[in-house]
Amino acid sequence: MAIFTPGPLVAHISGNLGGLNFSRGRGASVIRKRLTRVKRATKAQLAQRALIQAIRSKWEALTDLQRRAWDAAAKSYPLTTRLGTPKYISGWQLFSHVVTSRGQTILWILTDPPLMRLTEQPYDLSFTAQLSGHFTLSWDPHGGVIYCRDILYGARPLRTTPLKRYPVWTYITDSYESNHPWDFENLWYAALGVPAAGEVIAVKLARWYENQLRSHFTQTTATVIP
Repeated sequence: MAIFTPGPLVAHISGNLGGLNFSRGRGASVIRKRLTRVKRATKAQLAQRALIQAIRSKWEALTDLQRRAWDAAAKSYPLTTRLGTPKYISGWQLFSHVVTSRGQTILWILTDPPLMRLTEQPYDLSFTAQLSGHFTLSWDPHGGVIYCRDILYGARPLRTTPLKRYPVWTYITDSYESNHPWDFENLWYAALGVPAAGEVIAVKLARWYENQLRSHFTQTTATVIP
């Protein structure tokens, strides 16, 4: 740090110039070396960057025929903009979307695009929540399906009457070949805490076959039994 005395030509300097910072403090003008702030990435950001690099490496390792198959599949997978107009993605974007949605473990076996149809949506959800017992979920179709992933979210609005729409959903777990009925009270407690007796809570479930697109979610509610 240096202090300088203004002369007749320059009364005061303030701000950055080159690698220096000019300011005024305690009645004197001060010159400091301009510091460059380094924004360090978090562990989550580093993990995400590593995943993107791994996805890119896997994509580049695919054959030209495989990449053309992904490009062709992407044409059947339009997204919708906020204005409601379709927006088509590239084969690379579809490949990246599938990996990030399903988890990195699928990356090492993924070569061909999924069939452009939705997995059958679960129906007839039955959800019971007993404070001194189990949180149990059953649905159709179920059981014995290899490479089908069940994805579960929960909502706890802290009220004793159900809502038509739950604005905040919290991821609870996902599982391949999950047991049926599915007991998940400990996973719920870890994600959303222990509800009170009489409280209305909600779950939503989707299913995902490896060679298809994820189904739509089906949701239901339960009143916590003491």
